[in-house]
Amino acid sequence: MTDMLSASNMSTGVIPPHPTTQANDPYQIQARLLQERIDKHHANKERQQERVNERIILDKLMLQAYYERLDRLATYNAQAQLVSAQAEQGTVLDIGV
Repeated sequence: MTDMLSASNMSTGVIPPHPTTQANDPYQIQARLLQERIDKHHANKERQQERVNERIILDKLMLQAYYERLDRLATYNAQAQLVSAQAEQGTVLDIGV
């Protein structure tokens, strides 16, 4: 395997960097740190977007519950007005009789 690797490097004329040299290379370190910052930023952005999406879903559910409650209240008020009107008619009829 190493013979093939060195043969391919000889044919291209490129010598691969030594691993210890590459690990201590300030440009490599700076590039790695920059990539870590970018990855961290994207992870934070994704987590923030998930929270926004959860909040949107929660707001929709809260609005749905609010409108259902308003509908029940409107139904209750309509029923109460009917009962009240019937009770008033009953008192008027009692007085008139």
